[in-house]
Amino acid sequence: MLNGRPASGVELIFVPDNPPESDLLVPTPRAVSDAEGRFEVSTYTGGDGAPADGYSVIAIRMSKLPEGVDPEAFNSVDELKGKYSEPDKSGLRVQIEPRTNELPDIELNR
Repeated sequence: MLNGRPASGVELIFVPDNPPESDLLVPTPRAVSDAEGRFEVSTYTGGDGAPADGYSVIAIRMSKLPEGVDPEAFNSVDELKGKYSEPDKSGLRVQIEPRTNELPDIELNR
């Protein structure tokens, strides 16, 4: 939700509180909101969810390429002005349990 309305195209990145200790690159759960503001979290494959943990959430909504504009000449910017781009400062938190989860709306404001 953005300013109380469903927001499409918001990329959500879930940063775990307790990442696995490994030298390997750990996949990060992600989602992108649809036209109704709904999203489905994926970690390894589409819609597989996220491992149980607490997460800080990063939210970014990049501006869309206007019709007829050369993609190489267009500089996309975060329409949320970086307000939610740092996990320790976004203020967005979710808890994923080891079961099917229905997350509450994530409320964003410009």
